[in-house]
Amino acid sequence: MCPERARQGLLTAAAGQRGLSIMVALFILVVLAFLGLALVTISGVEHREPLLSLQGKRAFWAAQSGLQWAGHEALHDSGFSCPTGSPASYSVPSSRPGLNRFSVTVTCTRTSHKERGKTITVYDIESTARNGTYGQAAFAQRRYRTIVANAG
Repeated sequence: MCPERARQGLLTAAAGQRGLSIMVALFILVVLAFLGLALVTISGVEHREPLLSLQGKRAFWAAQSGLQWAGHEALHDSGFSCPTGSPASYSVPSSRPGLNRFSVTVTCTRTSHKERGKTITVYDIESTARNGTYGQAAFAQRRYRTIVANAG
């Protein structure tokens, strides 16, 4: 075989493979772009997680303060009317310390029982604390329930 013909064969084979390196480079570029996007997404989730945790804790304490408020009002008979049978709802003023931006709703039901000649009043209290609306990033809601009794 003639050396010139062999050289032409090599040149035509190399000419047919020119686009391969561009395809490999594009593939690597696309893979790196997806990796970068994944890292940015994970980073965003990690930045939101502490905010959601804090909002959950605030909602917990707001609901607890609603329970304590209603329990105190019920046991110290300071004009707190908790009806017998059907529950009543009350909104705790958001001007109270620590409740800013949280709405706290307290539901109360009262029952009376006789035991050993004494009337015992039982209050079934449920407190719901909420911030924002469902679906928003900073939405948090907690609901707790307690039962307190006053031996009269």
